[in-house]
Amino acid sequence: PDNNAGTRYANVLPVPVPASASNTLLVAMACSTASAMASCCGRERQPGSTSAQAIELGVMTINAESTGEIERIHGLATARQTRARVALRVNPDVDAGTHPYISTGLKGNKFGVAHADAGRVYQLAASLPGLKVTGIDCHIGSQITEIGPYLDALDRLLDLIEQVEAMG
Repeated sequence: PDNNAGTRYANVLPVPVPASASNTLLVAMACSTASAMASCCGRERQPGSTSAQAIELGVMTINAESTGEIERIHGLATARQTRARVALRVNPDVDAGTHPYISTGLKGNKFGVAHADAGRVYQLAASLPGLKVTGIDCHIGSQITEIGPYLDALDRLLDLIEQVEAMG
């Protein structure tokens, strides 16, 4: 969840504090949470705001959802003569069986790189000197009541990881 309550546990539990906005990123960093334990979303309303701040603060990872975001984050990092750590958010095209307004993992949803394109986008990100690819992730929705959609998404991600590893 993207709220300040999550930061309460940052010193106790070794988990990243997610931040999808500049102010939440600052709250996470203001805790005694090390920058290595904060992550943020590269998708933003004002180009460069959260991502630029995340690069300057040295967050654990910036989740990128498109080729455009990958290129923008690369430009921000190279302008600062550093490398940004990014994870590629993939849309696994999995039906979470939840309300359409909170579903994020279907092909028609606007979130993430299409599974069919993810290998190519991963290769692009890995080839850019201003980026260090640190992972692949996905989000399929919220209020999910069955384990099946999670297993389906995991299968799709594991297939993608094998594809990426085979590419070198």
